[in-house]
Amino acid sequence: MNSPRLQPLRLGPDEAWLSAVFAEADAPRAAVLMLAPFPHEWQRSYRLFALLSNALAERGIASLRFDYRGCGDSAGDDTEFCLSQALHDARIALDWLQKRVRTPVHALGIRAGALIGGHLCAAAGLPLLVWQPIEDGATYLQALQQRDQTELNNRRRFPFQRALRASAPDQLLGARLHPALCTELAAARLAYPVALRIGAEAADIELGPALANWVDEIDLATSFPLPQIRALAARLSERLGGQT
Repeated sequence: MNSPRLQPLRLGPDEAWLSAVFAEADAPRAAVLMLAPFPHEWQRSYRLFALLSNALAERGIASLRFDYRGCGDSAGDDTEFCLSQALHDARIALDWLQKRVRTPVHALGIRAGALIGGHLCAAAGLPLLVWQPIEDGATYLQALQQRDQTELNNRRRFPFQRALRASAPDQLLGARLHPALCTELAAARLAYPVALRIGAEAADIELGPALANWVDEIDLATSFPLPQIRALAARLSERLGGQT
């Protein structure tokens, strides 16, 4: 196995730079652009996909992870994140990756990142891989809004709260919203053909509970077992043409 080499990056213009990490593989056979989930799912899954990125590099698959504008360590604040901006950011990241590697590039859309991935791959002609994908933005938005209402009135979190609290129209699960985000998400659909699904039951690569249950959590409760991540990376690299 190869040892991954991690390269921290700032991509894009100085006033709107994107924080990214490139996991380089020796003599890579393929590369993956990881499209992160949102809103709260980014924090819950960050370690999982950092570990997966390293495990893939050990098996000959390079990868690029990045934070959308207004998310994570990238420039901007919460209100600058929306789907159209995220797609623009993904194009910047893809352009960098395609110039950096001379191997086939795949996009991995994680949860709602699959909605961004569909548009990106349609424009660039890339294979789309999806991880527990969100395929209907309106249904996902409704679930997020319901979860936001539930958590605002969670007696375990707010034991001294007396009256019911209503969700703020400009916030969702602790994040301030871009004015267009809810409208964009409500209209979003995954229509691009999927090359490989990672998830449960009918997926091409099935996940066990330890690597799947984080999507239902609000707290950072799940630990991600490295042996299972490495086993998953071996299966994925085999499908993408890397070393096992």
